[in-house]
Amino acid sequence: MAAMATWAADRNWEAPASIREAHAVNMEEELSRRTGPAVGDAALPPWQPDDTGIGSKICSSTGYSKVCFRLACDAEAGVVLDLEEVVGYSTASVSSAGLTVDRGPEAMLPLDGIRKRPVLDAGRDAALIARLSSGRSLNLKLGTWSMSFGLAQFGPEYDRVGKACATLLARLRSGQNPFPGRFSRLADELAEVTMSEGTWTSQPNTDLAGNDIRHGLADPLLRGLTEGGCIAICSETEMCQAYTFNPSGGACFLKSEKGSPKPHAAARSGVFDGRKASLAPPPTRGPGPIVDGAVGWHEGETLEGFQARVKQAARRLGGSCDEEKETLRRLAEKFQWALPKQGPLRAGNSFAIEWSGNTLEDRISVWFVVKAEQPVRFKGKGHVALGPAAPNPFAIKTGLGRTRAMVALATRGAAASGSVSTIPLQAGPLNLSVSLVAYLRACEEEIVLKEASERLEIAPAPAEIVLNTAEGRAAFTHSIDIPKFSRRILLNDTRFLLLDAASGTEIVERAGTHLQISPTHRFIGVEHNGRLDIVDMVDGHTAATADAGDLRWALGDSVVFTTLAPWA
Repeated sequence: MAAMATWAADRNWEAPASIREAHAVNMEEELSRRTGPAVGDAALPPWQPDDTGIGSKICSSTGYSKVCFRLACDAEAGVVLDLEEVVGYSTASVSSAGLTVDRGPEAMLPLDGIRKRPVLDAGRDAALIARLSSGRSLNLKLGTWSMSFGLAQFGPEYDRVGKACATLLARLRSGQNPFPGRFSRLADELAEVTMSEGTWTSQPNTDLAGNDIRHGLADPLLRGLTEGGCIAICSETEMCQAYTFNPSGGACFLKSEKGSPKPHAAARSGVFDGRKASLAPPPTRGPGPIVDGAVGWHEGETLEGFQARVKQAARRLGGSCDEEKETLRRLAEKFQWALPKQGPLRAGNSFAIEWSGNTLEDRISVWFVVKAEQPVRFKGKGHVALGPAAPNPFAIKTGLGRTRAMVALATRGAAASGSVSTIPLQAGPLNLSVSLVAYLRACEEEIVLKEASERLEIAPAPAEIVLNTAEGRAAFTHSIDIPKFSRRILLNDTRFLLLDAASGTEIVERAGTHLQISPTHRFIGVEHNGRLDIVDMVDGHTAATADAGDLRWALGDSVVFTTLAPWA
């Protein structure tokens, strides 16, 4: 790099750094092909423990970039080889990594599906691990990118990381309750939880080394952010007391404490001074969550196969089915709800379904479910809203094919009482039903404990008179028909008009660009004022607003998120 820079300066040619780096990479690759990886032992430091206390780390430099290679403990995959930074390397089309010890044969390791890291399997890769433990140097190749690392102390460090990881994973997979003796149910779902109170102290051109909780080099959800987004995530992370933000790539590093500040050009850090919010304690006693790598979604699989694995893995967390049935019987005796019996109920106006009597003390999967046959929206706190195309937890059948709200009665934040605010969207009959339903994990059984239904008459919303002309409509250059909801969209580059296809009634006219229709056709996504608005096809209401970015839908359009930030 230095030689090329001198050569360019001698000729008064200011070559971009990217071109110089490309030349350097090309020369290194050609040298590697001609001579194989030539590594001097003196230039390669030994493997040593990293800042996490579990993993191990070694770094190498090409002269223009520094790359660190880690032995890390992954909660799902076990021991993995993790690259902290690879300049100019894209993993999009690379599915495996080539590892060459000294000048021996190249071994290929598959990359895990999401983070694209090579996973070491103690059984499958026993011969490779033995070579790594006794070798002097390692050449790693990912696509056209390659780099050499030393192997001094690799064997002892691999054994140490493996033992520490096995202990950690055994605890994560045991279901052992991490909150002994702390059970406290909120009085109601609107009870205020402790909010973070304090200030951020900014530290420009500073890196807060160590104490990482999560970071953008390993976690794709913490890349491509703004500093404000990094601060927001740290603010909402219970253990996070500081952050470091690298504008190059928008990488965010969440820190459990401020650690040792070190000068780092362009990096920006911040330290929180005050009281952080804490999550509500668990309201029930029983097994905690388990982490099991075998349960994760497999590429190309069906929903049914995924749910079957979840149910199988959850069996060990369930108690005796007879004892849980008796506990649920006592819950059903005290659990009550109130459905609206009479009007006036109008389209667009919300009404509350009150519930109370959540006396559950044992951690059993049980929900209060509100279901509607006609289009509605739910609002408020304490429930998850799911559309007709969304699956249910544990593949239970209650409410499938309907718009529904599910209140989990056993999880953190669950209250003794609450309400589900429901907004009817169409005039006419609304068939509404509610259920108290449980899933017994040990015997994979769904139980409907009690249920009720009501047919409500919804009056039309107040009429609005809209003036328009043929000339005004002519400004729209394109149209899209949505037969599923009897809607027609007229649009141009800056605005759109949503109409009832049968009557021509105007639903909404508004500004918005880059219009997209959700997979179920229920929602419209449009960009407006630097944000992304989600518009309900039924009544034209802006149901949600997200940060602009590539739009994604999940769970039958029940969840919307963008690629700009890790929230939905």
